[in-house]
Amino acid sequence: AVAFFAFVFHGWQVSFDRGVMTALAVVLIACPCGLGLATPLAVWTAIGAAAKRQVLFRNGEALERLADIRELCLDKTGTLTTGEACVTRLLLDESTSRDEATAIAKELAMSSTHAFSNAIRSWTDGEAHHPEASARAFANVGSFAPTPSLTLRVGVQATAREVRVRPGLGIVAESSSGMVALGNVRLMEQYDFGISPELQRQIEETIAQGEPLTLIGWSGRVRAAFVFAETLRPSARDLIDWCRHEDLPVSVLTGDHAGRGQRLSNELAVPVHAGMLPDQKARFIHESQRLVRVGMIGDGVNDAAALTAAHIGISLGAGTDVSRDAAAVCLLNNDLSQLAFAIPLARRTVSTIRRNLAWAFGYNTLGVVLAATGWLNPAIAALLMVASSFVVVQSSSRLSESEVT
Repeated sequence: AVAFFAFVFHGWQVSFDRGVMTALAVVLIACPCGLGLATPLAVWTAIGAAAKRQVLFRNGEALERLADIRELCLDKTGTLTTGEACVTRLLLDESTSRDEATAIAKELAMSSTHAFSNAIRSWTDGEAHHPEASARAFANVGSFAPTPSLTLRVGVQATAREVRVRPGLGIVAESSSGMVALGNVRLMEQYDFGISPELQRQIEETIAQGEPLTLIGWSGRVRAAFVFAETLRPSARDLIDWCRHEDLPVSVLTGDHAGRGQRLSNELAVPVHAGMLPDQKARFIHESQRLVRVGMIGDGVNDAAALTAAHIGISLGAGTDVSRDAAAVCLLNNDLSQLAFAIPLARRTVSTIRRNLAWAFGYNTLGVVLAATGWLNPAIAALLMVASSFVVVQSSSRLSESEVT
């Protein structure tokens, strides 16, 4: 429209040739190359730079969302910790043998990929068992089937009974003599499992020391407790230190007992919200986002709801398929400190896009005005349009050249 009216005006006032040249200059300078390149070029340059550092963004929107976060929440098991827990000791009820507890716990642990289930399987594999004791254990408990077509040690094909993994609680199996459960204190309370005074005392001491544990019970009683040791990821402290330096609040969400949460809080000097089920984590994220935009980092099935509820979900490469599908960003090398690169990169990308758009829009607007008034020759307008695109390309390319630390 501007070119048409410029043609009419200059053609009428000066000459037909001048009208054509003015209209051509307007069309050339108005070419939206810079505007078209401003966003996608910056986004793909940033995604490529992040991929070199083993940080995978699902799309361009993930960059924008990561740049917006003002608070960070982390899962504990498998995220802050390495996900390779080990059993340090076994607490037993007076009437339960070691072989009974380990044999039944191993069968239940086969139904889960949780770090504590893996630790129980590894630990029981190294234990010396007496076949007669294991057979008596399953004879007392009854048959149950954590996995299809499982043959128990007693040599009898298991009946097809239901085994459920309760996210954030543990594993429950229905046997011919009642319920068998492997999980936390809350799970045992839900099924009204009793506990002997001596085992209760040992469990309370363990909780007071801030050590994680998992209980196993059957026939209406808690029979034993597995106590674990966990190792923090080396990069966890680096990420927390960086967040503290950047005034980015960090909190930890965990299903562990309050004693373990307090110990972890003292160790890392960050708030730890303990005893949280998966839906409670998601609710916490929703409530926090009434004030600020929250990013959530997790690795397991239990974290999927919270990852989806957050402004942006971040998963680890070693996490479950469910967590990776629910997250918009994935740290392929499981290095939490890479967020100290990814978050500034995202913020720089958004700033670059805005700068590119402002430059291209302002440049085109001014150029159209100058061309319409007859100040620009079409050849100069074409060169200036190339120059505009060159500036946008150079601005975006800095995202791949600079190392954000």
